[in-house]
Amino acid sequence: MYNAPARRALDIRPIVHGLSLLCLLALAGPAFAEEAQPQTQPQTQPEYTWVHAPAPEGPVSVRLQVDPGEQLIPGLHAKKVKVVVRNHSEDQAVVIRGLKWWEGGLESLNWYGPIQGASAQAEKGEIEVSLNRTAQSLTSLSFEKGLLLPGDQITVIMPFTPQRYPNNMFTVDYVAVGGEGEDWADLVLIEGPPPAYMGSVFVRPNQDALQQRKGRGGLGLLRNTMDPGEADPMVKGSHFDIPIPIAKEYDTALTGGLTRMEAAGRAGATIEEMNHMGYYLPKMQTWFFIRGDGDARYLRLEDGKWVFDFMINMPAFTPELFGRGEAKTPILLNPDVFGGIVEVNTPSQGMYYDPGITMLDAEELWQVLQLAGKKKGALLDAVVIDPNGLDRQWILTLAVRVDASGRWEHPPVEIRQAPDDPSE
Repeated sequence: MYNAPARRALDIRPIVHGLSLLCLLALAGPAFAEEAQPQTQPQTQPEYTWVHAPAPEGPVSVRLQVDPGEQLIPGLHAKKVKVVVRNHSEDQAVVIRGLKWWEGGLESLNWYGPIQGASAQAEKGEIEVSLNRTAQSLTSLSFEKGLLLPGDQITVIMPFTPQRYPNNMFTVDYVAVGGEGEDWADLVLIEGPPPAYMGSVFVRPNQDALQQRKGRGGLGLLRNTMDPGEADPMVKGSHFDIPIPIAKEYDTALTGGLTRMEAAGRAGATIEEMNHMGYYLPKMQTWFFIRGDGDARYLRLEDGKWVFDFMINMPAFTPELFGRGEAKTPILLNPDVFGGIVEVNTPSQGMYYDPGITMLDAEELWQVLQLAGKKKGALLDAVVIDPNGLDRQWILTLAVRVDASGRWEHPPVEIRQAPDDPSE
């Protein structure tokens, strides 16, 4: 918890209306060398090219894909960003195990593991796997959801908040098989032509199966990891410095009337060399700046004035989970601390384990964060949990500690029986 100085309010209205553009440029100084001066004209979308990892180069390359109707603005969450991942090797198959913006950032999960359905192995000269997708259970085998054969590619939605200018780092964690005398086709199983019954058959790659695949990455199996208990393969990581088409001209009303650099200056944050990450949440009318060590501060528009103060420590990427600036924020809250200001959910046990997620709108989240800053020892964290074996998920915790399954370790709570009627 910070020993926060007195809140400082800056009335921006006379400044906005009284200063000329020349004065604004003089005040901004070096800021406009990094972030383009905002205007009102939309930017022209560039041609997106394939980016390869620096030497030693791996088999994976990536390409950015941004919706033509979306601008990439420093500090503002971009929803319609996609990344195309391609296996450009000729003698290796690749499976994706993780994707993320920024090294150490929020990772795209659930690329490997059981899926809904029932699986069974059949021996027909070689291993053949049958998959019944209608079964209300988890498969006994672990599937790869990002299998890329040589030349395959897959497009993944990867929303993020642009930070670095002009390039942002993107990381692909993967496993590669084949090469060096090994035939990759002997090491993987892919979905064959549709069978007569409800389900799928996975076979060694053959002409019919490859033709059906059409170069699209997706569901498949690695022979050496599909059975539980098999040794984990070596996961490698490639880092890509992707040119980001940051908007050269945009309306700063989208970011509260301030660029990220201007807001950082008012909050006493440093953007250079990524000392602070900056996020603007429109519904909260608040800029958040977080340093790698958890130092957090905010700049909030209240009654026409920008108010700055320090905030509870948090991981640098936490605002990526703050409802994306629009939707409600899922979080696990200590009822003893926050039950007096919001309705706090606690865990329940029904068909599946419910970790007790509370959904907060923008104003409720702000009230919770403000109270947390006054509570000694309250910890805001972003963790990965898997409550029911179906999938892993990122979740915020505040004054709550949970295990990998999302079961509360602190504070101790009584597990409720989930009602038969969800509306109860």
